Amino acid sequence: VPFQPVGSLRAGGESRRWIMPWAVAAFVLMPLGLEAAALVPMSWGIDAVLLVAETVSAWPGAVVLMPPMPLAALCAAALGGLWICLWRGRVRWIGVPVFAAGLAGPALSTPPDILVGAEGRLVAVRDGTGAVYLSPGRGQRFEREMWLRHLGAHRSAGWPVSGAGPVGPLSCDGAGCVVRLKGQSLSLAFGLEAVTADCHRTNAMIVLVRAPRRLCSPDRVLLSTFHLWRDGGYAVRLGRDGYSAESVRERRGDRPWSRVPERKRQYLRTSPTSRP
Repeated sequence: VPFQPVGSLRAGGESRRWIMPWAVAAFVLMPLGLEAAALVPMSWGIDAVLLVAETVSAWPGAVVLMPPMPLAALCAAALGGLWICLWRGRVRWIGVPVFAAGLAGPALSTPPDILVGAEGRLVAVRDGTGAVYLSPGRGQRFEREMWLRHLGAHRSAGWPVSGAGPVGPLSCDGAGCVVRLKGQSLSLAFGLEAVTADCHRTNAMIVLVRAPRRLCSPDRVLLSTFHLWRDGGYAVRLGRDGYSAESVRERRGDRPWSRVPERKRQYLRTSPTSRP
């Protein structure tokens, strides 16, 4: 959300008062081939607007990232704004608190604590301070940027390297990581060694490697490569009372335009939707 003080807005307004007359003059002079006489001074005003924008955007706190607006908040903001615009008289001000409640929606929403990509190669962990840890690796640059914006973070915090001690809510080794948040402990298993070692040491597991079921009881596996194959990416929320996971498939629903291979679609129709 860009922030611009009144002074910079006033400077931009004065620059536009300079730009627009010269733009009109340029159109008038074009048939005569003399538009350069108007375009040159017009460019001075454009340079001034760009200078103001670059200066303000470089200030600390000029951009504030917030979580996405929930659907209810979006509807409240839209309805409140329409009420203010369509009605006249004092009754129009009834829409002000509705509109304000909609704008407050993102501040009251709680982003997920863990995001897992559909391929299992990208994982994001959000701690209690708002810092976001993205699993290392190359590629998926667009997805990484979208995840950071969705979680309201400017940049990714450093993911612990193998053998390092705890960094925020994470502690990792060569085979996986353990997330400790909100009184819960959850294992991110990237290797078979982590599946065996962490199965009975944490409350639940996210297994991101193909592993035999005998290595860990299905009751302790919150997500596995099978779930990611079946349902796409997942958002996990941790709490004092436990944890919950929502998949892309659950949020999207079974849509005609969803590109699911027919073989996989037939399997989904016959397989249970509950997670082990």
